[in-house]
Amino acid sequence: RVVPPRVREEVKRLRAGEDDFILGYLLDAGFATQVVAWHRRHPRVPLRVFWNGEGAEDGALSFHPLDGAAFLDCMSRCRGYASTGGFESICEAMYLGKPAMMVPAHAEQELNAFDAARAGAGIVARGFDELSSLLDYLPHHAPDPRFRTWVARADELFMAALEERLLLRGDDVAGVLEGLQVK
Repeated sequence: RVVPPRVREEVKRLRAGEDDFILGYLLDAGFATQVVAWHRRHPRVPLRVFWNGEGAEDGALSFHPLDGAAFLDCMSRCRGYASTGGFESICEAMYLGKPAMMVPAHAEQELNAFDAARAGAGIVARGFDELSSLLDYLPHHAPDPRFRTWVARADELFMAALEERLLLRGDDVAGVLEGLQVK
């Protein structure tokens, strides 16, 4: 049974807008080199990148240390989002209707990126030096409003799937679920 992802309450409270910048999220400093190289060829495209390094700014390119609240604020306002394809942030981008470019860094992210692209989240790229692909994709992105509706039912659908599974195994559903609350 497939159930929706659980999206943080902070994300559900955000109002999506569209400012003129691309948001990035990197945990591998090696990817920063690709971002900088791309930005040198496209210096007028505003980029805000959150990463596990120091803050820095060079014209329209800025790097920011990891900060959950600041990241979510930028996510709600960006034109598009580029990351390695981590599950949580891609779900957040989908929830907010933000087009994503995913550059998988390992096998799990490759699966996430494949699945997310198939679900209409955005595109998959080989590197962050392909940000032009995201810019080309932006006018074609059509967020599916059913995703938000599905996510809104995450707790209900998860509990129904759990109950069904426990019943199939013959477990005492009431006993197993006692004290279990989805927060």
